[in-house]
Amino acid sequence: ATVQVRAGGRLWTQFHDGKSGYLGQSLIPLYFGLGDAGQIESVEIKWPSGTKQSISAPAANALLRVTEPSQ
Repeated sequence: ATVQVRAGGRLWTQFHDGKSGYLGQSLIPLYFGLGDAGQIESVEIKWPSGTKQSISAPAANALLRVTEPSQ
């Protein structure tokens, strides 16, 4: 999945392939350092299936658990 976070007029992008290590999968979280931005404007996720998901104004400094919506 491709995850984009918008905050303080900036955009951060990270990719998560769901893999880690030899023959393994894990729940490795993505961390976004937002610098002096105190509020997140949006989080956009593009899933490998092509589904796009958007979350408006989630709380900063919090764990956000997101699951791909069923089609």
